[in-house]
Amino acid sequence: MSKLVNEFKALPLAQQHETFPLITAAYNEAKDLRRVELEAEIKAMGFTPGQTAKKSVRIKYRGPNGETWSGVGALAGWLKKLKDAGEDIERFRVQT
Repeated sequence: MSKLVNEFKALPLAQQHETFPLITAAYNEAKDLRRVELEAEIKAMGFTPGQTAKKSVRIKYRGPNGETWSGVGALAGWLKKLKDAGEDIERFRVQT
């Protein structure tokens, strides 16, 4: 444990109670300052902070009412109902 933590633990509870919000505020201030610095670095590189690239997912199945499923994750409910009803789901596969 760091020396600073040990010093804090050695304080009487009343002083810990008074000091804790000050420590928290100083930490939050330092964290916010670092966030501003990092966002400036990101902007300098030509990016927008918080922006992520969205991946385009191809549609693999299209239902009779325009429903779609990419083939990722659990079988879509509409496609499962058709399959359970005995339909060949491959007839709903989108031709690529």
